[in-house]
Amino acid sequence: MVGGNREASRLCGLNPKRVSFTLFINAAILATLASTLVAGKLKIANPRLTTLCQFDGLTAAILGGVSLGGGTGGMGGTLIGILILNCFDNATTVVGMNSYWQTIAKGLLLIVALFVDFLISTRDRDKVK
Repeated sequence: MVGGNREASRLCGLNPKRVSFTLFINAAILATLASTLVAGKLKIANPRLTTLCQFDGLTAAILGGVSLGGGTGGMGGTLIGILILNCFDNATTVVGMNSYWQTIAKGLLLIVALFVDFLISTRDRDKVK
């Protein structure tokens, strides 16, 4: 992975453009595989079917500590974010919350996670000064 500093990656002997290109190709292949599996399981193919899946993926990654600014986060934190989001989904389902309200609640959870990420990045930036 290139990380948050392309120049440091280049100095370590990596080609940042090649690494980024390879990662995008891998992501496209995995997205194709995942969408094929979902379409096969649900026996339906709809381009808007996974819109909420993308939203859930972004929310889980940010809950797990991946910064939108780049350079921070990892697989372990993302897995924790997925567990948090699934527990949240299960809890809202158990209490009988409507699916539309569940989406709104997840949006609020995402906003809180983004705000916490902003506070942490601001604090870290102030420590450097």
